[in-house]
Amino acid sequence: MKYVRLSLVYPAIYLLIGGLAAMIFPAKLPLLFFSTAGYPEVAVQFVGVLSCVLGFLISLIAYKRLEVLYLPLLWLRLFVGIWLLAFYFSQKDLMFLIIFCLGGFGVLLSFFSLFMDRKNKNQKT
Repeated sequence: MKYVRLSLVYPAIYLLIGGLAAMIFPAKLPLLFFSTAGYPEVAVQFVGVLSCVLGFLISLIAYKRLEVLYLPLLWLRLFVGIWLLAFYFSQKDLMFLIIFCLGGFGVLLSFFSLFMDRKNKNQKT
């Protein structure tokens, strides 16, 4: 599962950096994502804290090579993506679509990596 492990670096980095940015710049970050709604700064900071925690957990999963968690983590990321799309369609806020695309790229990367790892595993046996 070498490639899946490497693909987890992407969400770990964007969650950690995005979370820190949300905690430090809560008024500016939604504007960076072309948000059309006004969000309370404390809500943006709270999302930033949660993002940092998730980024740290994903980093630990990759670092400790907890392969048993790779697939459930991928399904959870799909679950979040579905909700981001639901938020976009209900609020018509471009921010949710942009975040969906950023995360969706990582999910596609992980699915491709999973495919490559399984292909390599089958070739070795």
